[in-house]
Amino acid sequence: MFRSSTCRASVAALFFSLLIAIPTEVARAHGDPVKVVTTTEDLADIARAIGGDHVAVTSLTTGAIDYHHVVARPSMIASVRDAQVYVEIGLELEIWSAQILESAGNNAVMGSAPGHVVASSGITPLEVPERVTRADGDVHASGNPHVWLDPVNAIQIA
Repeated sequence: MFRSSTCRASVAALFFSLLIAIPTEVARAHGDPVKVVTTTEDLADIARAIGGDHVAVTSLTTGAIDYHHVVARPSMIASVRDAQVYVEIGLELEIWSAQILESAGNNAVMGSAPGHVVASSGITPLEVPERVTRADGDVHASGNPHVWLDPVNAIQIA
């Protein structure tokens, strides 16, 4: 559908801006910042840069951990329970995310709800294996999920 990376990046930026703008208007009417929860500190930085004073951002993890092996904690579930926007990388990076979302029970950020943002949407995954077997070890069936490390992808995520 969108062939050039510039076009895809523009569409993604517009989508994310609108996603933030809608709950921002609701929160602004009450004088409160939009509560954004991200799965990584990198996504939190992007959300803060875009939302400024209109968002209160919480990251479920820090950059010092292995995103593949996060253990859900009660504090994470509590953060997601109150979130208006939930942002995750996707591409099976956060296999623990579904457990946290389900435990939080916040319909505003679950599944395909408007408050659930998958940052890798619209990014062409790299290193997608032709076959996946246990013999291959830790393989990402959807491709390399570390898409934010490419500056062009980071712009599209923003």
